[in-house]
Amino acid sequence: KFLPYREGGRWGFINTDGHVMIRADYDWVEEFQDGLAMVGRDFKVGFINKAGRLVIPLKYDEAEQFHHGFAIVSRNDKYGLINKADLIEIPLVYEELNSFNQGLASASLGDGYTYIDMKGRTVFDSTYDFAGDFERGFAYVELNGKRGIIDTEGREIVPIEFDWLENFDQGLARVRKDDLFGVYNTKGNLILPVEYDFVGPPSSNRLLVARGQSYGYADSHGSEKIAAEYEFSHEVPAWGNFEAGYAKIRYRKLMGLIDTTGKRILPAIFEDLLPYYHELIPVKKRGLWGYCDRSVKLAIKYQYDQVRPFTEGRAIVDLEGYWGVIDREDRMVVPFIYDEIELLECGLYRVKKDGLYGLVDKYNEVLFDPVKAAFK
Repeated sequence: KFLPYREGGRWGFINTDGHVMIRADYDWVEEFQDGLAMVGRDFKVGFINKAGRLVIPLKYDEAEQFHHGFAIVSRNDKYGLINKADLIEIPLVYEELNSFNQGLASASLGDGYTYIDMKGRTVFDSTYDFAGDFERGFAYVELNGKRGIIDTEGREIVPIEFDWLENFDQGLARVRKDDLFGVYNTKGNLILPVEYDFVGPPSSNRLLVARGQSYGYADSHGSEKIAAEYEFSHEVPAWGNFEAGYAKIRYRKLMGLIDTTGKRILPAIFEDLLPYYHELIPVKKRGLWGYCDRSVKLAIKYQYDQVRPFTEGRAIVDLEGYWGVIDREDRMVVPFIYDEIELLECGLYRVKKDGLYGLVDKYNEVLFDPVKAAFK
C-alpha cells in the first residue's frame, strides 16, 4: 500500500515499511485509486502511476479520481470525462458533471439537470432543478423545491413532493413533509406514514421512531419492535440509533445499552458509553473512562480522559492530554506521547506529534518518524 507523505513542503508516497516509493515532488497528492493517483502542482492537476511516472500531464484545473478506468476533469470551468490514456470520452462542455454510478451521471449545461450515459447521451426526457448521484440503483431529484427518488429507468419511486429526503439506505428512504417524517421502501411503498416527529436512519434492522415526548424502535417492515417507552429529546438522534446490533438508552440522566429485542445489556448506571463491538465496552463514570464486560464487571479502571472502542485487542486512549494504545489487560502498547492517533485500514497507527505525522505498528515499531517528515 502506498501512503502519502510530506517532506520539505512537498508530497510523495511511502510504503507501509516507511520506505520512499515516489519522492516528494508535488504540492498535494491523493491516495491511489484504480491504479493511478491524482497529484497537483502550480494549480494544475494530473495523474501518476505507481512507478511515479506522470501518465496524464498536469494540465487540468480540477479532476476526480479514476473509477473503473474513467475520470471527470475540467478546464476553464467546463467538465467532461477522460480515460486512462487521456483520451476524451465526453467533451468538456458541461457546467457541472457529477459522478457516474450504474453507468449514469447527472449533468448540467446551465439550464437544469438531466442524466447522461458514459457516451454523453441524454437518457431521460425529464429535466430537474437538481439531480443527485445514483446509489444502488436510485437517485434523489429536486423540482420546484420538492424532492423525490427515481430509478435507473427514470421512474418515480418516491413522489417528488417532499421537503427533505435521503436516498435509500438498507432498502429504506426517510422523507419529511411539513416537519413530519415517514419511510418508503424500494418498491415505492410507504411503510411508516408521514406522521412521526423523528425517524432515525436504518441500522441493525431497526429505526428509531419518535412521537411527542416518547420514542421506540420499528423494523424494516414498519412494525413496532421496541415499545415507545423512552423519553425523547433533541439529543437522542445523536446517540440513540442502533450500531452493530446495540443502542444506547438513557434513564434519569444515566446511560445503558439494549439489543435489538429491547433486552438490557448494560443497566443505565453510566455517565456515557461507546458502541459495543463484541469486545470490552467503553464506559464513563465520575468524568473518566474505563472498560467493562457484558456482566458489568470493570475490566479496566476509570482513568482515561478519552477512549476508543477495542479493535482486535487494542484500544486508542487519551491519558492526561496524550494519546497511546493499550491492550485488554491495560498494558501500554504504544506510549502516551502523541497528540493524535488513528488506526488505518492497513492495521498501522497514524500518529501526530508537534504538528507532524508518522507511522507506528501494533508492536510500537516506528516505521515513519513524525519528527522527520509527515504523511496523511
